[in-house]
Amino acid sequence: MLRHLEAGQIWDGVHFSASSDKGEANGHPLFHFCRRTDRVLFSFSEGEWRCLKELFSAVLERPELRSVLNHLSLEYGEI
Repeated sequence: MLRHLEAGQIWDGVHFSASSDKGEANGHPLFHFCRRTDRVLFSFSEGEWRCLKELFSAVLERPELRSVLNHLSLEYGEI
């Protein structure tokens, strides 16, 4: 989800759905995430979304997480 959602797209997952507007009043997109179980909605500006993607990318590359992520990928597919 973090790698693939871009402005104007929709993402549909098991626990979350996500979408983004092409642009709000000032022309910048908003990214929205909704948890399916209780419909809690999180929204991020374009800058916040970019920062979140960068943070997750950096964390997921940490060596101490690689073995865990490799094991989870075998169990569940791509993470």
